[in-house]
Amino acid sequence: MNSQKILNGCDVVMRFSFYALIYFLPISIALVEASASFALLAFFVKRGFLFGQAWKNHGVQSPGQGGRLFLQIFKPVPSSLNLPLGIFILVNLVSVICSQHYVLSLQGFFFKLLQGVYVYFTFIEAFVTKKHLKIFLKVFFVSAAVICVNGIVQYFTGKDFIFGQELMDGRVRSSLRHPNDFGSYLLVVAPMTMAFLLLAFLPQGVWGNSRARQQGNEEKLTGAFKLGVVLLFVAILICLGLTYSRGAWVGFLLSLIFWSFIERKYIPIFILIMVLFWQVFLPQMELTRKVSFITDDTPKQERFIEEANIREDDGFLVYWQKKFAVLSHFQGMGRKIFWGEAMQIFEYNPIFGSGLNTYSKISSVLYMKGGGYPHNCYLQMAAEIGLVGLLSFLWIIYVVCREVIRTIKKNSATFFRAFLVGLFIGLVAFLIHSFFDTNLYSVQLANFFWLILGVIMAVQKIVQEDSRA
Repeated sequence: MNSQKILNGCDVVMRFSFYALIYFLPISIALVEASASFALLAFFVKRGFLFGQAWKNHGVQSPGQGGRLFLQIFKPVPSSLNLPLGIFILVNLVSVICSQHYVLSLQGFFFKLLQGVYVYFTFIEAFVTKKHLKIFLKVFFVSAAVICVNGIVQYFTGKDFIFGQELMDGRVRSSLRHPNDFGSYLLVVAPMTMAFLLLAFLPQGVWGNSRARQQGNEEKLTGAFKLGVVLLFVAILICLGLTYSRGAWVGFLLSLIFWSFIERKYIPIFILIMVLFWQVFLPQMELTRKVSFITDDTPKQERFIEEANIREDDGFLVYWQKKFAVLSHFQGMGRKIFWGEAMQIFEYNPIFGSGLNTYSKISSVLYMKGGGYPHNCYLQMAAEIGLVGLLSFLWIIYVVCREVIRTIKKNSATFFRAFLVGLFIGLVAFLIHSFFDTNLYSVQLANFFWLILGVIMAVQKIVQEDSRA
């Protein structure tokens, strides 16, 4: 077997591992971990083979020469995120050194952080053509369709057809462990389907000039694809609504507002979607969960309002003063307490944190009510790796936003531009929801985050190449 066949074989294994990963991501934690492991194994086998060849060809004669060769062969493929990711890894390593629980921190560093980062690097190495990315998108959409149908079946029958999971307090979760997790997953898929709907059904002139329209014709959207995207978008909105996940709803609504600043011509469409979504699902949430959008217990809220003697003729200032006094009794399903506990842990070690992957251990030692997670990824990150670690993570996000927005503004109506826009807005929604939940600390959703970063960078490269062609 010649060398090129071995290298190509490793690339094929990486790609098929990622197809499996994105398909099984909302279904099985074990299969997600197995798929990621196969992709990383193929990556290191490929690099190891290249290292062996380079060692033989260069006639390495000293450890120093061998070390330099090793670093040269195993360095990740270049991308705009290499520097911020390198700084983020370095800061996490410092946090491990300063950790109060070394074993936990080392486990988090090697089996969570480095695994996630190499999921990103492995993806952008393996997916370099339009064909690869279009296959990935199709697998992604098929998986999303199955999970959404599963969620709708769960709502009407009380159980899903994959695992037989029941509704959780009247809320749809499909095959995931919690409705909030299902909401996080849907937040990424919803803007992607919207972006393709805008490309498929709005006049091409809306997107740009004649050159842009000519570019847009390079990737034909078939009738089956258009119909599939319409049905998938409707199913996603229904499932997102039926999760009754307020954090996910906030992520979805704020991401549309963010999208409006990038492409203002779609503001009326986004407003219509937000109003319809709000009008349909908010009353249902109040009936099902017995909560409003900002309080935990609507019967309790009504009782407090009655006791506070709040009347509409009190006058604006007096009315809202009483209203805020009532709302102060509600804790956001405990998040007010959890966030306060995370801040206390952060204050003990504000620079480099208490140590990567130590939050659950330290919170249990301090007998805090929150226990495992503060339901705010950024506060947990600040508590574990300090302010320096949080800022280094936000730098990664800043670079992604800067690069993608530049690419979007320079390019018009193409299939892959729509792919990039939708995926980027989905990432924004996911990150907004992470302010209210544990997205970056869930096995499935953490892998999802690093994978989406990789897809964004791979699609962006394709869009930039198209613009130069």
